[in-house]
Amino acid sequence: MCSVLRNLCLPILLLLLSSSCTLWRGGANDAKQWHVQLPADATAAILAAAISNNLRAEPIAEASGAPVSREGGDFLIRCTGNGRGDWLPVASHRLVLRARRATADVECIALGNQPLQGFGSHARHELRLRIRSTDDGCSVSLWAPAAEYEQLAPLVQRTLLFACSLDGSGPGLAEPNLAAWRLTRLLAAAGNTMDATRRDHLLRRAALQPTAPSWLFQQLAEMAASNGQFADAANYITRGMLAEPDVMARASLAKLAHGFALRTIEPPDLRARALHLLGSGDLENAEKLLHSARRSDSRPAVDYRLLGELHRVRGDKMAAVAAELLAREYAADKTQPQQNTGLALDRKVSERLRQIGTPRATPPR
Repeated sequence: MCSVLRNLCLPILLLLLSSSCTLWRGGANDAKQWHVQLPADATAAILAAAISNNLRAEPIAEASGAPVSREGGDFLIRCTGNGRGDWLPVASHRLVLRARRATADVECIALGNQPLQGFGSHARHELRLRIRSTDDGCSVSLWAPAAEYEQLAPLVQRTLLFACSLDGSGPGLAEPNLAAWRLTRLLAAAGNTMDATRRDHLLRRAALQPTAPSWLFQQLAEMAASNGQFADAANYITRGMLAEPDVMARASLAKLAHGFALRTIEPPDLRARALHLLGSGDLENAEKLLHSARRSDSRPAVDYRLLGELHRVRGDKMAAVAAELLAREYAADKTQPQQNTGLALDRKVSERLRQIGTPRATPPR
């Protein structure tokens, strides 16, 4: 019996020793596996970037794309370490996530004859993540030395939760690959919901992503303007300008921002300024202010009456009659309140303002 046990245990012991020596040099190691309903290429891009950032493993600061290797249909994230706690990636490709309106495209860049070699023959430690496609997503397997496993296992867990969730928040979300993935998921969810409140919430969360595009800010600005929130609309457009690389598109957005900013001025303030300019004889700018007040206020009859008086001062009788006719049409729908004559600069303008603030009776036909 003892000889049989020795014959069975000896090959197993040799296998364990050879595996330990081959795969893990320099200490104990741990392993863990996850399964997520995410594409394997997007998962590899997100995790490779997270691991590289956590270990500060990029050989050059301006490197673009997350370092991975391809092994058949699998993605392998591999880093080697030296004796001083430094890590370098071993990779044949780089993965970059490009955000679209409802999907994220994964760009796979081959490194060709300049692959990343890590520390090569000087490596003393090694860690690996293997991402394998499954029927409903992918599996993620982590092997790492015990010291690194303690920090990498929670990092992988948190990163995968961020990638699968729409509402989570915390450190690491600013990484470009993860931010691009979250942006497209938020936009897709906003486009698929019929709940207006939920859609507004998702779009606002999408706008917080560092890779949010300018058209998203323009869409939010239009939504805010439709609710009368012109200050918020101007702020959204300003943020859109910062995200827009095209010069002509930025100019168009700047014009929109200026228009929204003008509408944040309260109409009574515009009328007061118009009266001031009318009293000083600046009829052109007074007319512009009245035009802005008419667009922003629910009492356009008051502005049309004042505009009619302005045209009479200018000597344009036909324009004055047209403005007064418009004032009567608007006044028929809503009675206008008395105006504060204390805003006028002299008796003449004050008398005009008193007259136009009082609805005129339509003469019998």
